[in-house]
Amino acid sequence: MAATKKKYNFFIEEIKNLEAEVVSFIQKYDKISEYNKILTRKLETLERENKKLKTQLSGLTKLSNNTLENNINFNSNENGEKELIKNRIDEIVRIIDYHLSS
Repeated sequence: MAATKKKYNFFIEEIKNLEAEVVSFIQKYDKISEYNKILTRKLETLERENKKLKTQLSGLTKLSNNTLENNINFNSNENGEKELIKNRIDEIVRIIDYHLSS
């Protein structure tokens, strides 16, 4: 009878330990789920912002290319200046693109 009672107490203690672990896992799951929801909302916001910025960048690139083509006289005296301006615009576009992709 004493051996049976010891076994019973042992199993009860094991069940209590398992219950405590399950409660701990449930709490951790709830915290992780909430954090995941927050991160998902942030990701969606950043994706929308990134799309908007890419659209703006595309528009600015087209505008700068059109402005550059319309406003610069392409005669031989200004070729060096034209190249400097093109290189600077390309550099700015790369910087903006880099920041958008980060």
